[in-house]
Amino acid sequence: MADYIPSHEAMQAAARAATAHKNAVIGETVALARDYVQMLQHDLSMTDAERAAAGITVPDAIKTAAPPDSISRIVPPPPPRSLLDYPLI
Repeated sequence: MADYIPSHEAMQAAARAATAHKNAVIGETVALARDYVQMLQHDLSMTDAERAAAGITVPDAIKTAAPPDSISRIVPPPPPRSLLDYPLI
């Protein structure tokens, strides 16, 4: 039974290292994909249909205005009911 403990710990360490490597590779791949998407998003020769086919966000041609009643007003808090005046010692 004692022979299995070091082997098990070694396998756990290898699994943690493999997971860390996998996460690093995924992070690098996502960053690279985002860079390419940003280049494509700014490419003037790319049409909206091509962007949609590639799964890239298609910008709105006409900006949608928010209705005036959806904008909340900033209301200041009410003043305190009484002012506490304590001498500082």
